[in-house]
Amino acid sequence: MKKILLVEDNPQYQLDWEKKLCRYEVVINQAFDLEGAQKILDRSDPFDLVVVDGCVPGYTYNTEPFIRELRQKSAMPIVTAAGCFKVQQLMMSAGCSHASRKDDVPDTVIRLLDLQLTQSSVS
Repeated sequence: MKKILLVEDNPQYQLDWEKKLCRYEVVINQAFDLEGAQKILDRSDPFDLVVVDGCVPGYTYNTEPFIRELRQKSAMPIVTAAGCFKVQQLMMSAGCSHASRKDDVPDTVIRLLDLQLTQSSVS
């Protein structure tokens, strides 16, 4: 089973993403700020993919150091889910491997990890 971390301060996006992804064979971890994300990363086995908003929390781009450190430690896909194109570009320069519109995050995760529906979702 694939393991992902969603780093997003907006609870509605977190809920929407979880609803769409929970039908797939994936373990979802959620963080609403960078400190929480770092704690999850420090105490967990490696992740298969991380989705990161550009401004967590708030409206100021603050994820660059987090992304750079994450990229130094792992070659896993890191998806920027920033709402602003300029912030997405900055995040790609910092080490994100993929960009996604917020509404497309579940589809991007499913595609990148080639996720399969759970048996209960197929029935």
